Amino acid sequence: MADLTQTPANVGLKAQISKNLLLVGQFGETVANGQPVYLKAADGKYWLATPDTAAEAACVGISLTGGAADDWGILALPGASVDLGATLVVAEVYAIGSTDGKIAPEADLTTTGKFPCILGYASAADTLVINIQAAGVAIP
Repeated sequence: MADLTQTPANVGLKAQISKNLLLVGQFGETVANGQPVYLKAADGKYWLATPDTAAEAACVGISLTGGAADDWGILALPGASVDLGATLVVAEVYAIGSTDGKIAPEADLTTTGKFPCILGYASAADTLVINIQAAGVAIP
């Protein structure tokens, strides 16, 4: 399988949730709705998550709103249920894809030297329950 094909306009929360599952943050680069992001310690901004380094794979949430660098957006945090604007396989585990800011099935995480980060699991064909688990180590 490959990275999910997402329709950013269809990304959103699946149900009313606690405000503790949302975060407002400033982007360090252009981010689209539905993309996983990490917090860059050097500038305190949110950047597209990527499996290239342990720090960049330490995803904190999924953007519910897009924006350009220095724009502010809303992030869904672990525990939230999000419509990713893509078709998911129920009970499939999803992770950061091989391309910056993309999401792919966990089974695709096979590239040596990449740092895997699970984002959550599909509870319905359009719903990801966010449950982030960053490995912190590279695939041997």
